[in-house]
Amino acid sequence: MKPNKILLFSAVLLHAALTGCMEWDYSDKTEDFDAAGTGLFITNEGNFQYGNASLSYYDPATNTVENEVFFRANGMKLGDVAQSMSSNDYSITGHLPQYFISNVSLEKNLDLRIAGLSLKLAVNNLFNEEYLSVLSRPMPGINFEFFIGITPRFSSRNKKPSARVE
Repeated sequence: MKPNKILLFSAVLLHAALTGCMEWDYSDKTEDFDAAGTGLFITNEGNFQYGNASLSYYDPATNTVENEVFFRANGMKLGDVAQSMSSNDYSITGHLPQYFISNVSLEKNLDLRIAGLSLKLAVNNLFNEEYLSVLSRPMPGINFEFFIGITPRFSSRNKKPSARVE
């Protein structure tokens, strides 16, 4: 009786292992993709642990959607759970505007008896310039940073003097 249960359990486990996997119909060929219009890239998040995230492209001029753009352009899947996208390809995103930012900092080192102390104040983006280093991701305006560095000194004053023999 017991071997039948083991055999039945093994058969059910084998069936689940062989039929529970998903198959995707992907080919290995790549295609040229042209996103020269004013379209919109759409990340499709996909299911967790299935590796089925994808990238689509919507062209409002032709009212069409191109699916699996990343796979078609690169010959490989995008991966698992895509959440955002950025690109440095200026032919797709357009050029980022030039910017110039100024930072200033003051630092003071203090030599104390028990520790060395370093104080630093930094002002970043001093003139509050609006700029982007990645398209659609504005960088912070004027911001301040304050640093404190402490370097402890371990002295030998607390140690008992050793006896000297003369």
